[in-house]
Amino acid sequence: EPDQLIIVSGSLQSLYLISSVLINKGDAVILENPTFPNAHSIFKSALANLIPVPIDNEGINIEEIKKWKTLNPKLVHVTPSNHYPLGIKMSLKRKKELIKWASENKALIIENDYENEVNSNQGINPTIYSLDTEDRTIYLGTFNRLLHPTIRLGYMIVPKYLIKTIEAIQEHSHKFVSPSIQMVMSQFIEKNYLYQHLKNINKVAQEREALFIALFNANTTKMAIEKKPYSSLHLLAIFKEKVDKKMEFEIIQSLSKANIIVHSLSGCYIAKEKQQGLIFGYSSVRPTIIRQKVLQMTEIINELLE
Repeated sequence: EPDQLIIVSGSLQSLYLISSVLINKGDAVILENPTFPNAHSIFKSALANLIPVPIDNEGINIEEIKKWKTLNPKLVHVTPSNHYPLGIKMSLKRKKELIKWASENKALIIENDYENEVNSNQGINPTIYSLDTEDRTIYLGTFNRLLHPTIRLGYMIVPKYLIKTIEAIQEHSHKFVSPSIQMVMSQFIEKNYLYQHLKNINKVAQEREALFIALFNANTTKMAIEKKPYSSLHLLAIFKEKVDKKMEFEIIQSLSKANIIVHSLSGCYIAKEKQQGLIFGYSSVRPTIIRQKVLQMTEIINELLE
C-alpha cells in the first residue's frame, strides 16, 4: 500500500532508520560475509552483535545461519539480486529457505536489492519481499547508483506495523529528500525514461564489462576477473597467489596515485579471516579510457607483485 513506501536519501539512510528503530544494544544481526563496509559500520554503531555468515554459489548460507540460533538473531541483511562484492545472485530456492528460517525464528529480513535492475530480464527470480507472506521483509531500493550518486534518492517498503515508528525517527533525522527531486523522478518514471535508461545501461555495461575483463585478464598473470553468467556494475579481481593486507593496500594506494580508484575486498569482511582482492567500477567509464586505464593498472600490479 502507498503508505508503506518511505522516501529516503539512499540505502544508507534506510539502514540507519532500521537500526535506530529495531536494534537494541547487544541484539544479534546477521550479515553476509563479505558485505558493504557501510552496512556493518551502521549496525556496529547501533551496538549490535554482528554475526558474519559466508556466501556460497546460491547466496547466504542458511545452514551457517542456523548455528547462531541461541543468539536469537533479530535481523538478517542480504543483497540477493547481486551480492556485493562477490557478485552472486541468490537462487529462488535459497530465498524461500531464508523466508522459512525468518518465520521459524521470528526474525526480519532486510532485502537490500542492490542492482536488481541490472539483468532483470534474465529469468524469473522474484524478490524476497514478494515471496514473503508474513510481513517479515523490509525492501530497500535506490536510484543513486543507476542515475548519479549526487541525486540522493531511494526508498524503502516496510511492514505496516513499522510505518509510524520509522516516520517518527525520520522526522528527527534532519535528512529529507527534496520534493523537487521526487517530482522530477516521478515524471522520469511516468514518461518511461527510466525504462529506456535501464535498457541503455544494460547494453553499455555488458559491452564495457567484456572489454574490461578481456584487457585485464590478458595483461596480467597476477590476478584474474571471473566472468559471471550475468553482468554487474562492479567487477572483482582475485589474486592468483596469496598476498597480505599490506600488499593489497599498497596496490590500492599506487593505483590511486595514478588516478585509478579501486576498493579493497578484504575491507568488506567482518570476520578475522579475509580474502584479498580488488573491486572495480567501470560502467560510467568510456571504452577509450577503459583501454588506457586497464593497461596502466595491470602494469602497476605486475610491477608490485614481481
